Amino acid sequence: LRMALASVLPKAYPLWTIAAVWCVLCVSGVVSVWVAVIGVVVGWGIGAELLWRRSHYKLLCNPKPTHAGLLHQLRTLLRLTPTTHTPPIGGFCKPEYEAVKQQFVRNWSEWDEVGASLCIYVNGEKVLDLWGGYQDAQGTRPWTADTLAPVFSSGKSVECLCIAKLVAEGKLDYDTAIAKYWPEFAQNGKEHITVGQLMRHEAGLLAVEDPRYDSLDFLLEAQTDTEKKAQLSSVLAAQAPLWPLGQNKHGYHALSRGFYVNELIFRVTGRSLASYFDQEIAAPLGGLDFYYVLPEHHYHRVADLVPRPMLWSVLESLCPLLSDPAGFWARLFFLRMANIGASTTVPVGSSATTRKTRPSLSAMAFNSPAQLNGVRYLSNYNTPRVYALEASSCAGCASAPALAAIHNVIALGGSVATTSTKTTNDTQHTTHTTTHSKTTTDTTAPQPTDTQTAPVLKFCERSQLEEEVRQVPKTFDEVLCTPTAFSRGGWLQPDFAHSEDIILGCGFGGSIAYADIKHKVSFAYIPNMLGVMDAAQPWLDKRAMKLSQVLYQILEP
Repeated sequence: LRMALASVLPKAYPLWTIAAVWCVLCVSGVVSVWVAVIGVVVGWGIGAELLWRRSHYKLLCNPKPTHAGLLHQLRTLLRLTPTTHTPPIGGFCKPEYEAVKQQFVRNWSEWDEVGASLCIYVNGEKVLDLWGGYQDAQGTRPWTADTLAPVFSSGKSVECLCIAKLVAEGKLDYDTAIAKYWPEFAQNGKEHITVGQLMRHEAGLLAVEDPRYDSLDFLLEAQTDTEKKAQLSSVLAAQAPLWPLGQNKHGYHALSRGFYVNELIFRVTGRSLASYFDQEIAAPLGGLDFYYVLPEHHYHRVADLVPRPMLWSVLESLCPLLSDPAGFWARLFFLRMANIGASTTVPVGSSATTRKTRPSLSAMAFNSPAQLNGVRYLSNYNTPRVYALEASSCAGCASAPALAAIHNVIALGGSVATTSTKTTNDTQHTTHTTTHSKTTTDTTAPQPTDTQTAPVLKFCERSQLEEEVRQVPKTFDEVLCTPTAFSRGGWLQPDFAHSEDIILGCGFGGSIAYADIKHKVSFAYIPNMLGVMDAAQPWLDKRAMKLSQVLYQILEP
């Protein structure tokens, strides 16, 4: 409640203030029916939020709560006691970044955090690696250093790094038509769509309308069955862009882009995106806990995604409309996500007389495939079916150290220094990189006697990355319904952390990772409780934004 009404009520207000506001809204319904409706909705949201605060969603997750349990929950609503417990926190933090650690801990009292991890690199050095809370809403599984969690679209910038490496190797070119590498792609107006346009969300391929694409079974089978893989390739190639090329439009490809990138990488390397990443990026860095396809023996390490009441999350984002005109974009985005307004009528086939009505582009982008829509089918992301699915734009699992290590490569300009440690047994060597996400100790291994500088791991050209963060004007995003800017390397969001050189990846529900080339900073934050959205930019998470603000107060006092 503190978050949702912060723009219209004082910072501290007791329960009687809340009740007074609610009563005024309801009584005003005598004059305005709409105000009465708003009062009821706000009241429902308040109830849902208080139930959340008192039971951490246990009641709402129970499909058949007992009458005694329900009455107990209602009685506890009269005691509006903010969460003040301190969760179990692990990891380390350099003294100069203690303020970031304190904010990380405050997330449990300010935002009712369940479990989360945070990792930060500065100048190639890991300066903070924290984890805390629990992997489940019931608090039975503590979050540990080995915990993984779904990161949704935070994996998109990793996707971009794979493409950047192929460009640096000369196997791809951003300005070359995709059809050169994938001839079947050249149909239905896609002949001239380039690799760069796909990566900048300009291709108009934000949804695939073939019904087979909506089946998770079909997508899973396509990973192992040669015939089904060919069918999926044909389905993707046959899709027509949702706007003509050359109109200078762009719209966020929320779910679909990963399938196109996967096929493109397969055409030039003979490997899937997941295999290419594991062999060409993760392995040289010493092994990383980032998985586009999670091996079965890691399933037990994945934290449960814990939803907040969705209506309350929406209210939390929309309430600042009363004082912040920029919140208009959030309202428009949610309306289109719900497919209210902005539907379009398009011709079917070559006939200009036969037409059909399409949903809004926002609804199409976040429902293609429909079963990967995180709002409607969040429970799918807690199942092995999605753990095993190669859907790089939305379905990766990672730890914060791994995600920060990958973005550290970008922050350092595409190259990472390593050290090679010689042991007393000259036949054994171990290589360490400044971005290693896991540390293990083998007491039986020979002890190191001296170290020497090893060759630098180079993934792409620094000039290439510097070009990626060049000033790109923000233009209207057809999906997110607000001005955005995308480079070939990722989302450009200079107002996120007060730096002009940030490549950002942000995932549904709160996970965020970014690389700041100017300050040589990489940042990764992964929670398992979803829904703390910013008012004007609902795809950004308030918890991560606050952590970044504290970090940059240290970097730029």
